[in-house]
Amino acid sequence: LNTPIPKIAQNGIYDCSYLAATWGMPVRGMVWDTMLMHHCLYSEQPHSLAFLASIYCHEPFFKMMAKEASSADYQTAHWEYNALDVVCTLEAFHQLRGELKHYGLEDFYLSYYAPLSRTLARIQSRGLLIDATARDALRDKLTTEVGEIQSRINDLAEQDINPNSPKQMKEYVYGVLRLPEQRKRGTRTITTDDKALSTLRRKYPRHEEFINLCLEARGKRKSIGTFLKAFEDPDGRVRTSYNIAGNSRRADAAGGAETGRLSSSTNIYGRGTNLQNQPKWARELYVPDPGWVFWQGDLSSAESYIVAWDSGDEGMFKVLTDHSLFGDGRPDKIYYHEFIGSIILGIKPEEVVGDLRDLAKTVGHGYNYSMGPKTLMENVNNRQPHLRFTQATAKDCFRSLDNNLQGLVSWRHRVKSSIRQTRRLRNCFGRQRIFFGRLEDNTYREAYAFLPQSSIGDQINLSLIELEKRFEGRNDIQILGQVHDSVFGQCESSSLDYVESNVVEVLQRELPMQVYGTQLRIPCEFKHGANWKETS
Repeated sequence: LNTPIPKIAQNGIYDCSYLAATWGMPVRGMVWDTMLMHHCLYSEQPHSLAFLASIYCHEPFFKMMAKEASSADYQTAHWEYNALDVVCTLEAFHQLRGELKHYGLEDFYLSYYAPLSRTLARIQSRGLLIDATARDALRDKLTTEVGEIQSRINDLAEQDINPNSPKQMKEYVYGVLRLPEQRKRGTRTITTDDKALSTLRRKYPRHEEFINLCLEARGKRKSIGTFLKAFEDPDGRVRTSYNIAGNSRRADAAGGAETGRLSSSTNIYGRGTNLQNQPKWARELYVPDPGWVFWQGDLSSAESYIVAWDSGDEGMFKVLTDHSLFGDGRPDKIYYHEFIGSIILGIKPEEVVGDLRDLAKTVGHGYNYSMGPKTLMENVNNRQPHLRFTQATAKDCFRSLDNNLQGLVSWRHRVKSSIRQTRRLRNCFGRQRIFFGRLEDNTYREAYAFLPQSSIGDQINLSLIELEKRFEGRNDIQILGQVHDSVFGQCESSSLDYVESNVVEVLQRELPMQVYGTQLRIPCEFKHGANWKETS
């Protein structure tokens, strides 16, 4: 990179053919590094080279030259376009490295982003074996069920209605049934989406059967189209693409998750799928190689632990440390959701079971991140429609938690104050996020979510790197992926004890957070089974 750049004597511009041919491959290898550095610094912004060149370079927009390269003037446009890619990448690379040093993030970048890229590359190349026969049989079964549901919908409506057709649904729901029009927030356009139908089902129970059938048909069709397609590679394995800094093939790429959590998508060949949104029933289709077993390590109530330690709320702290990981003779199970349920329902923790525990879990997560009462009502009614949860009930739940979790209330005030003053937050590992948006409720909610979600994401990814090192050179153990707060893989049965001891040890390592003289450790639940579902 210290080689002098030759220039054309006549006009002093760079010798494009020399740059592209000589520097092309090594410098274009920096494109990924450049995107990762920018994501580390400014996770909210796009990270494509087109965007970076507009910020860090003095070159006019040149990406249209890729299309010109197919014209009669191919040779000149080709060399110039590639040379500009090389020069702009180098220029952005050096400036971004300087910014990493300025913000004190260089060590974090070198110890996290670089090794994680290598680890993920190996994980992605392995893929997961899918039981194609079971997948096809399940798809046929759901297709038959959708046909039966469709017949019942048509009988009830006394006409043919496609639940997936917005036009037909609007005409029937708002025209024939004469139900009040539901509108989307922001755009105020009339809609019959799932949220709108769930609202109408709660308000007009006489139409509950029709709405339930429509929602069921939509759900099954989505399952068929999203989770039961043939997206495996020719060798029968499903390979995803874990994205740290977004999709560089799009000029408007918004990047990976602003919290630093990985996203998952199809691979570079257009095959594969998102492995992080697979429902539990679909995970049964993913099986280990013959003679191997699936395993998974899962951090229990992970985000609640981060919130408790960062806020210093005494009530949350006591419940979450009343666990065997923090002392001998304590219970193995965490009773955090039972604790939340006892507050909002006014009953004993041991009475918070079944539907009440599921309700407490939804309310607790919503409260941690300052969810609005209306949104909470919609979430509860979508998941547990039989509870008839109202907006007034949601307000009562939040009011009860406000009165009992004063530390959490103060924590939100501190986060909001920090955003107002500096627009910047750092998690326990040193990852920063700069908030560029308007200072409004949505921005503050993103700030509340950043600290726990980014900390858990970084803990999981650092654990991936460490486990990959520990398992290196072994042919009996493989890491296959991660889902935000868990790591999963496969191994030979004889190696299961070794895998469990290492996974639990690594995932339960202390995080750099301390409150009341206690260092944070999050319990890890380890499971193994004959397929992915049995470990979830």
